[in-house]
Amino acid sequence: MSRILIIDDDPLCRDSIRQVLLKAGHCVDDVEGVDHALEVLDHSPADLVVSDYRMPNKSGLDLLKALRNKKTAPKVLLLSAHVDQATQESAFALGAVGVIAKPVKRQKLIDHIENVLLEAE
Repeated sequence: MSRILIIDDDPLCRDSIRQVLLKAGHCVDDVEGVDHALEVLDHSPADLVVSDYRMPNKSGLDLLKALRNKKTAPKVLLLSAHVDQATQESAFALGAVGVIAKPVKRQKLIDHIENVLLEAE
């Protein structure tokens, strides 16, 4: 069982993703912002972070920048309502394992996460 942290400022989106991942057998935590996520990760490492790209205070890119300085950083998958080439290039340059357009289909999210976790083993 993998531990996954969800970061999204929209509580409905967080809950929806949480339910999908719990049903898929993962241990899931969720928070509403990057700063809170970094605190959680300092005390409880995750195998994967699924984060919204655009949030009010700090973005998914800010998260990736902060994790670059960590010894044991989790893989990061970004979700965005506005996926374009520039978004993807920025995310991949900072170490994201993927960028998926919102709204994301349940099975596409699970498949992508399973592939990322298998590659990490």
